[in-house]
Amino acid sequence: MIVVSDRSPITNLLRIGRIGLLRELYETVIIPETVHREITFIDGQKIQIAALDWIRMIRITDFELFEELRGSLDRGEAEALTLARELNADFCLSTRLMDALRPNVSTLRLLASLAF
Repeated sequence: MIVVSDRSPITNLLRIGRIGLLRELYETVIIPETVHREITFIDGQKIQIAALDWIRMIRITDFELFEELRGSLDRGEAEALTLARELNADFCLSTRLMDALRPNVSTLRLLASLAF
């Protein structure tokens, strides 16, 4: 199963000490570069992302889709959705994604899911 995540599910679970829940649900979670940078510091504390070896960072390659999505999403969300499409992901985790999808991108066959 291919699962891509935006920042919010990861940071929310880190804040409540339940990040392991994502690993229990999904063996590997893939994040784009911007999300990796965003979760390096949470609430002023440095997070050791390398210790979470089941979270993998992959850079996007479809910059045309990314730019189209940037019109309605922040950078991390746009990268997460772009990466999910590039990888033909089964899930794209985001707490805001479904609200922001426009009809022209809803055909990407992606499911948005909350991790909790």
